[in-house]
Formats: sequence, C-alpha cells, structure tokens
Amino acid sequence: SIFLVNKSVKRIPLYNSCEAIASHPRAEVHHILTDGSQDDPLYTGRLDASKTSQLIHAAQQLVAPLKPLGFASGPAGMMQAVREGWMAAGLPWNHLRSERFNFPPVIANAADVARPVANITFSRGPQQWSFQMPAGRETLLEAAMKAGVPVNHRCRGGVCCTCRATL
Repeated sequence: SIFLVNKSVKRIPLYNSCEAIASHPRAEVHHILTDGSQDDPLYTGRLDASKTSQLIHAAQQLVAPLKPLGFASGPAGMMQAVREGWMAAGLPWNHLRSERFNFPPVIANAADVARPVANITFSRGPQQWSFQMPAGRETLLEAAMKAGVPVNHRCRGGVCCTCRATL
C-alpha cells in the first residue's frame, strides 16, 4: 500500500504515474488530501500519529502479512507523526526509512555575524522583480514570495525542484 499526502488532487506530483501503479492488481495507492475534499475522515486532513497508525492497521487487514517496510518524505513535523504512528502500530522503528523534505539554512549565531545583503532580480520574459535579501534563516524562495514574485513551488525546501530556475 502507498499512502500519499497532498493538499488536493491537482497538487499530486506525478499523478498519472501514481494511477499507473494503482492499476496493478497487487498495489494500492491511497490519497490523503488536506483540503478536506475526501468524505472519509481517515483520508482527509493532516496526517498525524493516530491517523498513521489507523492507516497501517487498515492496510494490514487488506494485505497478507509481509515484512513491513515504510518510507516517509515530507516536512519534519509530518515525518515525526509518521514515526510515532508507525511505532504505535507495533512496527519496528528501523523498518521505516525517511528523507528530510526541508533543510533550513544554517547560519552561525546571527548576533555575532554581520549580515550581508544580496540584491536579487527574478526575470520571466519581459517581467522583472527585484528586491534585497539579508543573510539569515530565510530561503531564497521565501524571500521571493514575500517580495511578490510568482514562483512555482511545492515543498518550499528545494527538494522537489519545482522552483528550480536558471542562475
């Protein structure tokens, strides 16, 4: 069973590939949508430890007992909830693999460091957006969005590459 958490159907990356996997007789793909569009409360809203445990128990009822192996990728809070739900379902913690979805920039003690400022310009066709960005914990994507630049994005952490641009 594969459980995918996304905001809405329109925000599911590689939707057609997910549906191709779901068409295999031994595979199940379940979408959990945070926009509230699903009727079943188990498949709508944010993923927490309790919901994770319930989903695991539901999947175990449908599939013959196999060696449980899980993979979680997402923001730190969601991954912690999945880890807690995984263990609450009685599964071994070392059978859950994870990939961090967001790596915030790290700066030495900001009070001790002079904060340089970068002049940033985004261009798309004839349109341009310029702003100044001081060094700190804010990502380039966050600064661009704050400055009103219409940047495509999904993960806000630079992992999914939706916001990738040419320098």
